[in-house]
Amino acid sequence: MHKLYQILLTTWAEYNSYTRILVLFSSAMTFLSIIIFVMNITSNTKKELLINDLTQLNNSLQIIKRFDDVYPGKWRHYLKNNSETMDISELLNQFQISVISFKEENNTYNINGEVENLQELTNAIDLLYNGHGLVINRLTIDHLSNKQIIFEIDFTY
Repeated sequence: MHKLYQILLTTWAEYNSYTRILVLFSSAMTFLSIIIFVMNITSNTKKELLINDLTQLNNSLQIIKRFDDVYPGKWRHYLKNNSETMDISELLNQFQISVISFKEENNTYNINGEVENLQELTNAIDLLYNGHGLVINRLTIDHLSNKQIIFEIDFTY
């Protein structure tokens, strides 16, 4: 190894300055090419990871879109906390729905009440679905007279 080093030094001393510059430049370019090659490999790996992440995100958005086609606006309620009993009761009172009984059990709300027309009940149900994310589990409607409708409804998340 020592002999090889000595031969290299003597050969290097015999070259003129133009050849030395050319050898140094080509060595620097080779070293720079190796660095760029390594950086390109790591860049491609990061690009593949980014493409995989974007593909997963696109798949999630497709699932949300299909769910939203079946249950419009419902998916956003899974990101929020469940509604409070007081909020639902106040909402029903705003629609002039007199609540006879209100029970909550295992994220299921059982509401018995009276309403004067069916349109008020459907508007309240629509707002509970879109605004609070509640879905009707069971609905029973009884007509007492022309002006009174008694209902029993179970909402769930």
